[in-house]
Amino acid sequence: MLYIYIYGYKIKVMFRLFWLFVSLGLISCSSVDTQLPKPIELDKMLMAQPATKVWSKDGEGSDGWRSQWLGEKLSLVNKEGKLVQYTFPALAPPSAWSITSSLASPLAYRDKFLVWVSTDNQLVAYQDNVEKWRYPLSASSLTKPLIAGERVFVFLLDRSLLAFDLDEGYLLWKLQPSKESLILNEPGYLGIADHKLIWGNNGKVFGIDADKGKIVWAVSLAPLRAVSEIEKLADILQAGSKFGNNICVQAFMSQVACIDARTGKLLWSKAFLGYQGVLGNELVVFSVSHQGIVMAWNRFTGDKIWENDRLRYRTLRSSLLMKNKLIVTDDSGVLYILSAEDGRLLNYFSTGYRGKLDLLEVPDNIDISQCPRLGNRFILTSSNGDVSVWCLH
Repeated sequence: MLYIYIYGYKIKVMFRLFWLFVSLGLISCSSVDTQLPKPIELDKMLMAQPATKVWSKDGEGSDGWRSQWLGEKLSLVNKEGKLVQYTFPALAPPSAWSITSSLASPLAYRDKFLVWVSTDNQLVAYQDNVEKWRYPLSASSLTKPLIAGERVFVFLLDRSLLAFDLDEGYLLWKLQPSKESLILNEPGYLGIADHKLIWGNNGKVFGIDADKGKIVWAVSLAPLRAVSEIEKLADILQAGSKFGNNICVQAFMSQVACIDARTGKLLWSKAFLGYQGVLGNELVVFSVSHQGIVMAWNRFTGDKIWENDRLRYRTLRSSLLMKNKLIVTDDSGVLYILSAEDGRLLNYFSTGYRGKLDLLEVPDNIDISQCPRLGNRFILTSSNGDVSVWCLH
């Protein structure tokens, strides 16, 4: 289930094609059977890739926690601004403190700076855990601010892009090429490549001169035959893959595409109904469809490398790419491990968690004595604040 904004109202939607059929009168809401087909039964003895939980801690039970790395600290933050941090290798007891404003966006971090957008539409910056400056905004934001150089870039829900001085907090420039009222209630894409700011907005990917706020190039990924306003909704999702100047992204329920950031040339695009974004390495790009089909493409040519439909009709959510393994979770708390080389399902098991789960890879500079092998360690957290460390063998 996803949400969109229409004239400031938060609307819950299922998927674009469902609403397209409704708008065309091909089906009526009263006649729709919302029961999905039954998923394929999986091999109960599948253990080609063992995984061990080496540490865990229960959360506080409240909802709305999300996790991210802030420097070398695993950080869990809730919407009210409470921040719980775990330092490796000790892991206990965690440190906890609160920031002054509740969060609409994830936290951005660099060199003791914390930056985020608050629920009362302000850009807030902390330095050394003390508020340094704040700036009132025209709208809220769900996208993590991007800190690059001595600037911070912010993508707002009114489809504007703003640049600020990181140290002093004054506005450098503002860009708003479109003012459509319809926008996904999901984080959008912001990145850096070839000395440009790469921005996904309203079905397009822009290359921006970060100093002047001028558009250098633009590539459209919007559906060519969109009928309704919701059909035209093809916002670029936050999860993208960058390798050198090759940028790969997912347009919501529309296309997966790769772009040359130097020239703005569209290298390839494939129709693909996904709503999670993409993962990738130096050779391959991966994505998950709304039906649970996992797909891999060559990131330079767009040729399909493999497709796995064994998880079809399971509500897949978070995903993580670790070397030659692709890890995916579903709404029931089951974790699946696939081979990134050929898509084979290697293992699956219940994590004991429920609801929205986050997956984070453990950086190589973090010491975990129970799992010293680099590239085989990941963190699993729940929206209730549960956290666990896992090791692949």
